[in-house]
Amino acid sequence: MGDDYEHITSNISPMVDGSTIDLFFTDEVVRIVDPLIDAVLWETDGTPNNR
Repeated sequence: MGDDYEHITSNISPMVDGSTIDLFFTDEVVRIVDPLIDAVLWETDGTPNNR
């Protein structure tokens, strides 16, 4: 498609009451954390990409 970013839809399957479905773009992610071990798996300085 030629885009510099992709969109991601996150959800839970099968559906869990009270859970949400989120839509975001990959260039909006600044940190990925594993909540089970409280470890940062990936992080950026937050410098935005041109969208």
